[in-house]
Amino acid sequence: MGPYSCGDLYRGKLTKGILNKDVTVAVETFRPETRMDPDSKIKFLRESNQMLALKHKNVIRLYGVCTQKLPILIVREFAPGGSLLDRIRNLEVALSLEDKQRYCRHIAYGMEYLSNERVHFPDLSHISRPL
Repeated sequence: MGPYSCGDLYRGKLTKGILNKDVTVAVETFRPETRMDPDSKIKFLRESNQMLALKHKNVIRLYGVCTQKLPILIVREFAPGGSLLDRIRNLEVALSLEDKQRYCRHIAYGMEYLSNERVHFPDLSHISRPL
């Protein structure tokens, strides 16, 4: 979520939350030393609101942020296979041409959706599909 200083990543459970069912989620923390001035916090909350509205099968979903006390928490869709980048880097066998094409299509679908929603992400890791 933007150029913010993320710290640890945890696996958690959102109980009867936004989807009205229990969901496994990823919870990212901001580093304890990260402090936001009021303008940065407003910008962060605006970006978060924009991301909360995004719903597409090829975009990691944001469920919410907790900003009332430190550390700031980001609650998002859990990707059981890890990020697409990590998955590709850790391959023991090279991807087939079909798999490469499928990954490219899914990335393109996510990027097209974000473009239609007028969202700009210079870092594609934010739109990785949970694998």
